[in-house]
Amino acid sequence: MMNAKSARIALSSIIAVFLLLASCGKEANAQVDLATNNVGQLTNATPAHTQEQRELLELRQKAEKGDPSAEFSLGERYRTGSGVESNLTEAFKWFRKAAEKGYAQAQRMLGFCYYNGQVVEKNLTEAVRWSHKAAEQGDALAQWLLGLCYESGEGVEKNQVEAVKWFRKAAEQGCVAAQLSLHNCYIHGEGVPEDWVEGYKWLNIAAAQGDTDAAHMRDSLMAPFMTPAQIAEAQRRSSEFVAKKEGKNLTDLPAQPNITDRPKGSGTGFIIAPGYFLTCNHVITDATAIKVVTGRISYQARLVKADPANDVALLKVDGLNGTVSVLPMRNSRDIRLGDSVFTIGFPNIDLQGVEPKLTRGEINSLGGVHDDPRFFQVNVAVQPGNSGGALLDMHGNVIGLVAARLDEKITLEASGMLPQTVNYALKSSFILAFLDTVPELVGKMPTRHMEKDRKFEDVIKEAQAASAMVLVY
Repeated sequence: MMNAKSARIALSSIIAVFLLLASCGKEANAQVDLATNNVGQLTNATPAHTQEQRELLELRQKAEKGDPSAEFSLGERYRTGSGVESNLTEAFKWFRKAAEKGYAQAQRMLGFCYYNGQVVEKNLTEAVRWSHKAAEQGDALAQWLLGLCYESGEGVEKNQVEAVKWFRKAAEQGCVAAQLSLHNCYIHGEGVPEDWVEGYKWLNIAAAQGDTDAAHMRDSLMAPFMTPAQIAEAQRRSSEFVAKKEGKNLTDLPAQPNITDRPKGSGTGFIIAPGYFLTCNHVITDATAIKVVTGRISYQARLVKADPANDVALLKVDGLNGTVSVLPMRNSRDIRLGDSVFTIGFPNIDLQGVEPKLTRGEINSLGGVHDDPRFFQVNVAVQPGNSGGALLDMHGNVIGLVAARLDEKITLEASGMLPQTVNYALKSSFILAFLDTVPELVGKMPTRHMEKDRKFEDVIKEAQAASAMVLVY
């Protein structure tokens, strides 16, 4: 089994990667020069980028007026290189401004920065101070980082009981990293009595969210040393788990001038023709207002037509004009068992943030639950919020609509085991039949990609540009 020290090293590496992801290979001087000249560059933009740069300029203006949400969003842009050259120094500056106004996500980011010492001089006391502020507001990643500090005695007096408290708070919100840490505490009896059943439970919950390392540890390092009764009890406890959210501003949403209330739900969707957007019907059911967010800008959307039986809905988004990417469709009759597929979506935005997430897998079955011919079964990892995303082949053609996961509780009750990455997508042949009934789309949808040697990086770029987050009010 992985010991506590090894686990801390591995988890600390995750934090470092998290911070450095956007900065690798960038020259510091070039970053500073670009940051200094950024506003001037916006006014001299080429037509293809004018809209995005105008949106960035508007965001900057709001940030410079002291809007903490805009300050954080601008910091995120610099961190990820979204619309600007990535510049962690500039990102840190905007995170600090928002953090000093009490914005939890920005406080968490300062905690990460001080913990790693990559943007500023390493200062574990400051890491604990900022992480604690965000953790008290319910930020799960900050709670996890604070737990790491208490566990290792970094920046604060070592206290394993306190570490477990913060790990548990984050784990109960669905934070996979914290679930792995809590598992480690239980199997080694650190801060809690040794309990392999409880340790297995937290690995099982993390694995159910698509974490392959958790699944490997559960199946290879724990299950062989546990009795069937212990495993059954751990699975029973897992089935009763429901993530609960804390805090006021857990969603890393960009500044939106027209959004004053928190959305009651979210999902994913994609552009199929200029101004037309596809998602799952269950994502927008009972909505009084729908917004589509792409490029960190939100657009009002309205329902054009829905097919509740097949769980598909077509939206009209007037702001998404012909300058954006559009995904072509391929008839699913050509798809074979074992074909490679991927999706891009926006899962668990309260916890994972609003950056798009890519997951890959294969077609596991040409039928859905009880061999339902309308659906593919896939092992592409999806979570709440992925619904409505495009399932694409490796050339960038839509072959399905991510629609559902196999219900863990029902499966556990029926088989005694939790399902392992069993998910479903509505086949594109049924989507195309639905779209054929919409006269406005005639002649507007692109033809499928036929290139055999299309670079996957180009495929991803197009799919990301055409995918967007759906917010429901």
